[in-house]
Amino acid sequence: MQRQLLHAPVEKLGDVELVLGRTGDLVGPAELFRLMARLTPGVQSFADLAQELAALVEEENLRRGGSIRRTTRAVRPREDGNVALREPVCRRPAPYQAVLMMRSSLAVVVLLAGIVTTAGAAELTPRAAAAFDQYVRLTDAKLGAEPSFLRIDRLPPSRRADVHRALSGGEVHIERVASRGADIPDALLHPWVGTVFGPGASVSQAVALLQHYDRHAGIYTPSVARSRLLSRSGDHFRVYLRFAMTRGITVVVNSEHSAVFARPAPDRAQSRIVSTRIAEVEDPNTPAEREKPVGRDSGYLWRLNTYWRMLERGGGVYLQCESITLTRDIPTGLGWLIRPFITSIPRDTLAFTLETTRHELSRLGAKQP
Repeated sequence: MQRQLLHAPVEKLGDVELVLGRTGDLVGPAELFRLMARLTPGVQSFADLAQELAALVEEENLRRGGSIRRTTRAVRPREDGNVALREPVCRRPAPYQAVLMMRSSLAVVVLLAGIVTTAGAAELTPRAAAAFDQYVRLTDAKLGAEPSFLRIDRLPPSRRADVHRALSGGEVHIERVASRGADIPDALLHPWVGTVFGPGASVSQAVALLQHYDRHAGIYTPSVARSRLLSRSGDHFRVYLRFAMTRGITVVVNSEHSAVFARPAPDRAQSRIVSTRIAEVEDPNTPAEREKPVGRDSGYLWRLNTYWRMLERGGGVYLQCESITLTRDIPTGLGWLIRPFITSIPRDTLAFTLETTRHELSRLGAKQP
């Protein structure tokens, strides 16, 4: 399995056992993702990615003066017979050790990039798809039986007051949804719900904004790279969206969705948006662009359902969005390396969508007389 995950550019950096065995002692996950965050957005070429990562690692090594800090502390005796821990000791590694650290750090970061970009072909299995559909049915039933329109209104009074103050101050309230049926075989389910408040805006403005699909690429850039309304019949919409998910490298998918809106009362609206087709794009925005087979790709987005609720009160509109995302599972033994990438995308995308919607509605609300 290690050989399958290591691509040629990585193997050239050194011994496979060295890459997989030694790097865990030299570079932790937080350091890897901190370096990845500094990459130029939208890097597509693996060679360019490796070159840029090499420069970043070298810059980091020079910034530290070629030294590494030990994680253990020296022990010295105290006068009372007990022992005390000294501060961590900085030692400059021998030239060979410095080179080894450099090669190992670069190898593990490039390994991460290689896994993120290709990760071996993942496959959406029939039982994973069936389990997701079952979870969606449970969610539909749950939402239909909820006693209050917004989840925040079911919080304890003291907690609810704190959340309302935070929302009025422009913050995004987001939390993971705890629900039965979330364990999906051969895949991962990511259920999140978030809420924002758009001051001065109306529920009609919120609905119009969400329904204006031809403008979504301009509003929700860079997360949405392209958007187009395919058809409309009353409150039923069919739409095309191209998503670009960036974490150092960029994963691009073409997707189609079915959206149904409803106005159960004059002060509120809701929508159910279901993905009907998702295909990862290889070599996007180049002459060689093509779609990978549906359900047989890197597996970073296989399904996406969103449920919006909009409530006008308190001089503005509250927007709640619950998202259910299905992605590939984590390869055995690589959870510490890949899990942060896979699990961060659904939450961060929801937070970005809500914050962007709030900002746009606040702008519209400020224009009202």
